[in-house]
Amino acid sequence: MHWVYVGCASIIAPVYTVYRAQFEYGERRIFRQLDLEPPAVEPAVTLARLMESTMGLSLLPPAIANYPAPVFVDWKSPPKTTLFHALFTSRPENPP
Repeated sequence: MHWVYVGCASIIAPVYTVYRAQFEYGERRIFRQLDLEPPAVEPAVTLARLMESTMGLSLLPPAIANYPAPVFVDWKSPPKTTLFHALFTSRPENPP
């Protein structure tokens, strides 16, 4: 199993987040686990520095990102929708 680190920039606000997803690789990629608060280790630290220095973005703290948002985002609907879904992605388990 492997952790994949993902940096997301919002197109709505000047904020970013870094999260990680764990996958098992074989004939196809199988999602196993999601961590919206990855430890402050490489490569998460490098992703954060790049988002701040090249794009001028600010980190959206996980406590705020996990706040419920009264909006529909893709297949997510209230009360399960959070600011994370509204600002970044409704499917964090499916990075590009």
